[in-house]
Amino acid sequence: MKNTTRCRCCTGTRLEPVVDLGVVPLANAFLAAPAAGTSTQKVRDDDEARFPLAVLRCHDCGLLTLSVVVDPKLMFSDYPYVSGTSPTMVEHFGAYAKDIGERFAGSAGGGEALVVEIGSNDGTLLKQLPAGTRRLGIEPAANIAELARTAGVPTTTAFFNAASAASIVSEYGKAKVLIGNNVIAHIDDLDDLAVAVTNLLDDDGVFVFEVPHALTMQEKVEFDTIYHEHLSYFSLRAVTAWLRRHGLEVFDVKQVSVHGGSIRVHAARAGKQQRNASVDDVVAAETAAGLDSGSGWKQFAARVAAIRTGLPRLLDQLRADGARVAAYGAAAKGNTLLCTCGLDGRDLRYVVDKNPLKQGLLTPGSRLRVVSLEALQKEPVDVLLVLAWNFLPEIQQQLARWRSGGGRFVVPLPQPQILP
Repeated sequence: MKNTTRCRCCTGTRLEPVVDLGVVPLANAFLAAPAAGTSTQKVRDDDEARFPLAVLRCHDCGLLTLSVVVDPKLMFSDYPYVSGTSPTMVEHFGAYAKDIGERFAGSAGGGEALVVEIGSNDGTLLKQLPAGTRRLGIEPAANIAELARTAGVPTTTAFFNAASAASIVSEYGKAKVLIGNNVIAHIDDLDDLAVAVTNLLDDDGVFVFEVPHALTMQEKVEFDTIYHEHLSYFSLRAVTAWLRRHGLEVFDVKQVSVHGGSIRVHAARAGKQQRNASVDDVVAAETAAGLDSGSGWKQFAARVAAIRTGLPRLLDQLRADGARVAAYGAAAKGNTLLCTCGLDGRDLRYVVDKNPLKQGLLTPGSRLRVVSLEALQKEPVDVLLVLAWNFLPEIQQQLARWRSGGGRFVVPLPQPQILP
């Protein structure tokens, strides 16, 4: 672990505190469950490494950053998240792949354009690219990379950096499109990443990536997206400052609803693409919302504090009224919420999740059992706290029968409430 002393977007050193969420385990460091009949509290505290979770803001470009950097090998060498288990993400990446194919990797590439995705996970996006497109995934988690290869997506197990980019160019040639989805925030050395990007791309290639938007994070109090994997929380202003230092410029931005509100940034070498109005529109929206204002983040911190006390209070009241309460979605963001709100087995019976890689494990910190959907029949509950609230419509559809039988959902953000 190392302390953050300099902004990774603009190199500024004026870093101001935004919010401190305490000292917590890694959000995806699930624990092996103890033997049947043994209390989950038998898992020793020293089985879980804990790290400070606090956010700083760059006074100069507005980037939000964690105060510490944890060794990525601790977080990504073996990984429990897969995109393909969510119909929402499959649909999102399908439309995304279609857009990339039509705009940047279609006939102009002669059907032979190389598209590379960093942090490609199980290949959900790459396998939906138009037929004939050469594709390559770069995925550091060996278990997830193997899933992608099994699904027919060529995937290299590696962290993406200047060295691995050089190897890719040597073996596959330059890329027409380089994609990064919810992975840029995981990378500490953004300068090395920019060097890798510029070295891998064709002269007229494009770099397309999605990151959660700091504007939505502030407006909807999405503090649960803060965890050790996410080193950075981006505004478009901060992204622009980073790319400009490396001869890249943003020419198009699309606001998308995925992960609670993200921006899809399109960048290229300076002068290679015509900048459209979307870039200025997003910057104007950030300015109008006071995103660069320290006072706006002070209000955010106050709202976070209110949720951290209000949510446990609401669950206490539900249980006092006789409700049996569990949670849905053993997502990393859910584990942040559980740990920073002090929720555990005294508050919730278990966490339901569709991902078989998580089922049978315990959530980090809170040590709740992760179970399959069948638990709702075997161990019925009356209320589910929706930790994966960004997939709420999908969850509502999936559990329509349970809800019609009287089941209720609690959503934690932007303020805890019971859905009607």
